[in-house]
Amino acid sequence: MSKHFCTLGHIYFGQGHYEMALESYQQSLAVLKKSLFYGHIDIICLLNNIGIILNNLEKFDDAMNFHRQALTMAEKYYPSFQARIAQTFIYIGNVLRYQEKYDEALDHYKQALVMQKKFYPLGNVNIAFTLQNIGITLSEQGKYDEAFEFYKQATIMFEKHDLYNQSDIAFNLMGFGCIRSQQEKIDEAINYYQRALQIQKDYYHSDHSNIADTINNIGNLLCRQTKYDEAMKFYKDALEIQEKNYPIGHIKIATTLNNIGHVLMNQMKYDESLDYYKQAHLILVKFKSNYPLNQLQIAFNLSYISDILHLQKKYQEAIEYQQRALSIKEKCLPSIHKQIIASCIKISRSLCSQEKYVDALEFQQRALSMEEKIEPINHTNIVDRLCDIGKNFFDQKKYDQALEIFQQALTIIEASDPPNHGYNATILSNIGEILKQQQKYDDAFIFKNRALNIRETHFPSNHQNIANILNDISIIFDEQNKYDEALDFLKRALEIRETHCSSNYLEIVRNLNDIGLILSNQNKPDESLSFYQRALEIKENFDPTDYEGIVIMLVTISNKFKQKKKI
Repeated sequence: MSKHFCTLGHIYFGQGHYEMALESYQQSLAVLKKSLFYGHIDIICLLNNIGIILNNLEKFDDAMNFHRQALTMAEKYYPSFQARIAQTFIYIGNVLRYQEKYDEALDHYKQALVMQKKFYPLGNVNIAFTLQNIGITLSEQGKYDEAFEFYKQATIMFEKHDLYNQSDIAFNLMGFGCIRSQQEKIDEAINYYQRALQIQKDYYHSDHSNIADTINNIGNLLCRQTKYDEAMKFYKDALEIQEKNYPIGHIKIATTLNNIGHVLMNQMKYDESLDYYKQAHLILVKFKSNYPLNQLQIAFNLSYISDILHLQKKYQEAIEYQQRALSIKEKCLPSIHKQIIASCIKISRSLCSQEKYVDALEFQQRALSMEEKIEPINHTNIVDRLCDIGKNFFDQKKYDQALEIFQQALTIIEASDPPNHGYNATILSNIGEILKQQQKYDDAFIFKNRALNIRETHFPSNHQNIANILNDISIIFDEQNKYDEALDFLKRALEIRETHCSSNYLEIVRNLNDIGLILSNQNKPDESLSFYQRALEIKENFDPTDYEGIVIMLVTISNKFKQKKKI
């Protein structure tokens, strides 16, 4: 009877039905306690199995309690069986790692490794798994080079002692891929995952769920490279396999549906993206009792839906979905957490889009307060939050308050080491914009020019932002009726755009029209007309359906002809 319950537990665990697996293991344990002494090896195994289930259910204290019971028994009754004791150390390490207690987890893994090396002096596949666990933990700590070395050691051990179990070698290759992905070495990462995938295709049947997982990972990497069509093909292949394996649905299917939604969102196919996100939502809600982590997955999914609604300018709906996501995060996560910050930021942006600046400010200040508690004072995240608040005040035309906030951000970014030139230039430009709105033109020029100098010194000469700043400076001079200076900066901006950003025809048309207007203000109708006509030609070629815009340009040109005749 005990064996029957234990087998059921294994089956349920493999299917991801953790509550049912837990019940079966507990029934098996109850039977064994009646027939075996309490330190029996089978009881130790069951205690560890229950601990593993509880860890997956995020009941970490309970999981630790069962593993500690197992460890106490193993050390008391089987002190020479170091391999068994080491395995329990690994289980305890897993519980600690799941709680992000990485140093404690590493300590337990390394103690286990010492025991295993003594017990298996010639090596063993279990040593490879422990090396792998150390690699995973170091990777999660961001110690990628150290992690990579442990994966290498694991590979040597697998090839020596586990050559016939190719699935373990494939998993190790995915570990390499994960590290390279974290290091932004995407091509290398894809290569490792592709090698793992080939092994899995040779080792498993073609519809095995592990193959779908690897295909999904490759899709994620392609998506990061903005190779959306290729990524979509991988995601749809993964979805097809998953739907065969899980006909009634599974959280993995929801993950793939979300991935497809991401691709469609990046392709600006918002209605289709929303449909996939909502399909994923139905599955996540259906299986939420099976997977405690699923509560957070539901929150992330609600946030994705909110993102689409925001892009569709359905701001109130976007806020409602993001509020639901925030509510779940607040229940599942510590009170100060990056995911809570993310929801606060998104809610504030939708509120700003509705011009509900006071409500938005409340969320922005909450996000800033959390960032200040979890990041060093010079962290760019704090600068981002200050800039959000500064823009809020700017949009309300509260220029003095906006200026004060942006100057705080500038102080932080100028003290950063190494220097962050992009942030520095952006904040200087924002301060210049505020001063321009206050008609403090000389000060505005100083800040805009500082931003320009940074861009020209540290970025390629064809950088789009250089053209943007040149354009901003031209406006400062134009508003002072300093037309020659304004023209000089506008023409420099136009040259960059025509030479290096020719696909951005809207900005080119705008530049040509602005030059035409300034020349008109200088009473130079011939030159003015030439620029207006160039703008019209580009507009008709690249945006022929914008009839209203074309008509306005034709009227302007007609007026210039009339002006010429009068002269």
